[in-house]
Amino acid sequence: KKTLDLDTSNDLNKYEIDNNINNINNIKNLTITYKLNGSDGVSYLSSLNDYLNLNIEECRINYNYSNIHNKLLLGSKIDTYIKYNDKDDDLDILFNTYPNLDYNTYDNTFTNIDKELLKDYLNHKLSLSYSTINDYYHCSFRYYISNILKLNIYNETFMTILGNTFHYILSICFEKDIDINKEYNDYISKVEYEFTNEEKYFLESLKKELIFIIETIKKQYQYNTLNNTYYEEKIIVDKSTKDMEIIFKGFIDKLMLDKDESLASIIDYKTGNPNIDLNNSIYGMDLQLPVYIYLTKNRFPNIRIVGFYLQKILNTKIKKEDKKSYIELKEDNLKLQGYTNSDENIIKLFDSNYKDSKVIKGMKVSSKGLSSKKILDDTKIDKLYIIVDKNIDKAIDNIVNANFKINPKRIDGNNIGCLYCPYKDICYMTEKDIEDLKSYKNLEFLEND
Repeated sequence: KKTLDLDTSNDLNKYEIDNNINNINNIKNLTITYKLNGSDGVSYLSSLNDYLNLNIEECRINYNYSNIHNKLLLGSKIDTYIKYNDKDDDLDILFNTYPNLDYNTYDNTFTNIDKELLKDYLNHKLSLSYSTINDYYHCSFRYYISNILKLNIYNETFMTILGNTFHYILSICFEKDIDINKEYNDYISKVEYEFTNEEKYFLESLKKELIFIIETIKKQYQYNTLNNTYYEEKIIVDKSTKDMEIIFKGFIDKLMLDKDESLASIIDYKTGNPNIDLNNSIYGMDLQLPVYIYLTKNRFPNIRIVGFYLQKILNTKIKKEDKKSYIELKEDNLKLQGYTNSDENIIKLFDSNYKDSKVIKGMKVSSKGLSSKKILDDTKIDKLYIIVDKNIDKAIDNIVNANFKINPKRIDGNNIGCLYCPYKDICYMTEKDIEDLKSYKNLEFLEND
């Protein structure tokens, strides 16, 4: 610009400064003020005075000028009175003028963020899964803290290592002959974790438990003709919008299909004791089993679901029964827990002994037909798919529009939204924040359109 004899940025700034100073100097009887403190904190003198060089005097503002100033002043004087027993002369008149000051109170309401700023922060990408959706519907602020601000610090524990080890071995042991002992030890040796002597003992003893689990599952396979099996299947569903790249993803531990890939049984291994109740799924919560239906049907669009189950490995609680041996009780613990299609013609392809099943927990056939309470027909299974899809879409819409208010859910008097939440010291949840939801007991909502 200098070469072309054009004004530079420095030149333009100087003209602007000179222009403002001239304008100010041409105003007669002018007083310029600035605040020391405001509702947004401490304030500072403008750099304009570097050029004006005016004398600075602190002045006492009359109470009539600003309600905000008066309330801040009253709060400060109450602080001084409570902390130091020093009562200001003006305290009474201010307190009588503003009796509803809400002194020493805190409004925990989420004050929103700009949705375009959020999209930029996310780099216009959003990845969702069962666990993140579950977080969102239990409490949207909980999701915000955990998945947007990412304050959920992950600490690897002995139990997570154990669960990962079992999942890994179970994903490879049925497709090829492996040395379980070697694979188990190799996997553990690669983990960056300092095991205690007690944990080392458990690792060794639970190796025997893993071998028992594998042998029991092989026995269950004897009743199954769905031999086209996928292990650790990763499925991604594209939910992108015009300005956001959005995916919903999940892993299924085991998908057992017929050779034509028209029937599927879904099995997920669990080392804990998860809930298989689907009554809260209408609200987007506890969707784990229905999510497996959703993922499977997106991977294989024309498939019928024979059943969808959790297999609780490492479930060491044995309920004693007089007529069964200890080994039989352990095998019972490894039966599949979940929901089965009501069509007996396809059940028998997955479990030929379904009339007195050694594979599916609680599955029997009486003179009245299937006696298990966990029976759903194709229509209801399809409705669960729709429920998942709509709840995913609803969550996406709320997330991209930065809807993260504090709204823990309560059902039957139980605040399930705050259960096990590590962020209670952040949200300061109050009764007004809680959303009460209708309780369902028998999946009644699947009877509706």
